[in-house]
Amino acid sequence: MPAFDKEIKSALEEGVELRELLAPVQITTKGSDCMLTVQQMKVAGVDRDGRGGIIAAGTSPVEISVQRIFVATGAAAAMAWHEPPPAAAAEGQHPAALPLHLSHCTLHQGQHGTPIIYGGDLTTADKNVTQAIASGKQAAMVLDTFFQNGAATVRERLATCLVGAGPALSMEMYMHGLRKERKPHIVSYQEINTDYFQFEPRVVQPRLLIEERTSSFDEIEMKISATTAMREAGRCFNCGICNDCDNCFLFCPDVCILRGRDMTARHINYDYCKGCGLCVVECPRNAMILGEEEKL
Repeated sequence: MPAFDKEIKSALEEGVELRELLAPVQITTKGSDCMLTVQQMKVAGVDRDGRGGIIAAGTSPVEISVQRIFVATGAAAAMAWHEPPPAAAAEGQHPAALPLHLSHCTLHQGQHGTPIIYGGDLTTADKNVTQAIASGKQAAMVLDTFFQNGAATVRERLATCLVGAGPALSMEMYMHGLRKERKPHIVSYQEINTDYFQFEPRVVQPRLLIEERTSSFDEIEMKISATTAMREAGRCFNCGICNDCDNCFLFCPDVCILRGRDMTARHINYDYCKGCGLCVVECPRNAMILGEEEKL
């Protein structure tokens, strides 16, 4: 069963016994208790989703006496018609034809041309809160584009809001905000000049004591103060964003970095720049790049 390392560690701290590779066979009652019959399993290769393929180990089932049984096998659509419709045949099919399957949602057209959006766990492989939020954001963009210009323009419109090589979308870019002027490249840690940053330890979120966790249903992760939240947010490098540090201006050996009168609007005088790349190396946040000049 997939689980986050943090949650596994937390369960073990609280005294939970994890018994792996046991598949339930049947449940019977014995007085006030339940008898759970389980079959020992083993890993054999991988399945079509890339997870370990599980098969019976060939041993006899065993019974476990328990007081409570909680079924946690994941959530699915309550009814078949809640599921997104299958993709149309690719042969001879227009790429904008409905249903329109995107990375985090599916657009379909119901009766009388009414748009229907499927999202969340119904359309994403990773069923977690982060993907659900991304699904909602993408759905908002899809519906807005659909009502303004129709389904044929959805993919092209969303492509202008991509951040990085993956499916991540920027709402600010969609709304024609300032991020629209930035490149979609996602700056990696290796591209940051860490010589200009002091090490700041990560804020550790307070948690209930083990004794408190095992004796109540209170939320384990406790809230943090506004001051602590601000300090944690202050650890952000602001990757790829110029903060007017002027390293490019100070280190340029050819004095070809030009600034506006209000110390803004920095740009490069290419008549003097020889492409040494010193400004790029000394930029703390990788807000500058060095590449071949694009042909007009």
